[in-house]
Amino acid sequence: VLVVEDSFAIQRMLCQVVRSVGCDVFPENNGRAALVTLNSMGPEAFGLIICDLMMPQMNGMDFLKAAREKHGDDLPPVLIASSVNERKTIVLAKNLGIAGFIVKPFKIQQLVERIKTVLYGSDDEDSDDGEESADEDSDEEAAS
Repeated sequence: VLVVEDSFAIQRMLCQVVRSVGCDVFPENNGRAALVTLNSMGPEAFGLIICDLMMPQMNGMDFLKAAREKHGDDLPPVLIASSVNERKTIVLAKNLGIAGFIVKPFKIQQLVERIKTVLYGSDDEDSDDGEESADEDSDEEAAS
């Protein structure tokens, strides 16, 4: 799993959660570094990308656009984890083919369920794509 997050504390938490579901993790702190890692290792090296939107050097939306342009349908599923919860941003991200959008702050269990759903297709009751639950997710606490 490629984790793209500029906040060290949140990146560390995301990496711990990814490892807890049995996956290897490759952390990067901005979209530009993540794009280099994705391009050098190839999209087949990752089962999932978890990406923030607001980052220095290259933000998450620009990363997603560049990655989608280069890798097309070979790009692994992308889960956006961001404090940005404007409907316009969510729709734009969904139009770029994201697998889900989870709004910070979120509960750790909510993230675990979302990762499992994307990676393993589990049928948990919270396995929606995140767009409909974006407003309710913003009221939950754990990661900010």
